[in-house]
Amino acid sequence: MVLSIFSQKLKFQKLKEVYQQVVHQDPLEWVLQWTLLLLILFVDTPWDTRLAVVSWCLCGFVYRPWRFNAWYWWGLAGVLFGFNFFHWAFSDNHRHLMAYWCLAIGCSLKLSQPIQALALNARLLIGLLFLFATLWKASSATYMDGSMFHFLLLADTRFPEVSSAFGLTSAMWNSNLEAQQQIHQMPELIRFQSTPLMEPLAQFLTWWTLLIEALVALCFLWPDRQPMNRWRHSVLFAFIITTYPIAGISGFAWLLLVMGRIQCRPGLKKTHLGYILLLLLTFLFWDGYLKRYWVGM
Repeated sequence: MVLSIFSQKLKFQKLKEVYQQVVHQDPLEWVLQWTLLLLILFVDTPWDTRLAVVSWCLCGFVYRPWRFNAWYWWGLAGVLFGFNFFHWAFSDNHRHLMAYWCLAIGCSLKLSQPIQALALNARLLIGLLFLFATLWKASSATYMDGSMFHFLLLADTRFPEVSSAFGLTSAMWNSNLEAQQQIHQMPELIRFQSTPLMEPLAQFLTWWTLLIEALVALCFLWPDRQPMNRWRHSVLFAFIITTYPIAGISGFAWLLLVMGRIQCRPGLKKTHLGYILLLLLTFLFWDGYLKRYWVGM
């Protein structure tokens, strides 16, 4: 009994030491390592570009002087910008954000206070990203009337679990997928199968997404003052928790968490821990990219 209690105390002490090391790790070192790890695990490009990016990131991850070199990050940003330029038709938002983030890291490393510069860049990038996303949604008729989310719930491969919870059967889902494949051939004849609960759910998701993205934009673009610091992280947590378990874009969630934590003040220990826990949860439970990444190789 005594040995068991002693063993549990040792385990608790070990966990406490790990927690202290993570929380008190140099924030610049942390953000550079986790950004490179993000690119190694979640870069979603053709195999030749992926091989180049992963090799470049592994070199910086292993060799510390490289990841603290501005030209290293500018080179990485150049590769990502080049890929987005030549593949603009299917480059998602997070690919563009990743390129700008690498550019911001390189520029910040050239300044006398790189942590403060990188925190400012992260705050502005997140704020502007969500501002433009909110403005686009508010100006889109097909978004505001709920039809976009209604379509996604009926035929998007990211939402089958949510749709089934609101009454959409497997047969209806398969029928909608077949209809989606034929939509360009005879759009006037296509009919998607739905349920009575699907339209109210689409309306809720429409307005919740618009509200939470507008709040993120407001919190991150607001001048950097003490009361706003806590709200800023809480709103970002709320967005990630309510969005990415459904949408399954793990790389985007990871990037936002890395950019968010660099803005976290040293005294906000629980907030630091929240970022770390969400990063681990993103990797362990919300990952749709990792399996596809290795299978694609």
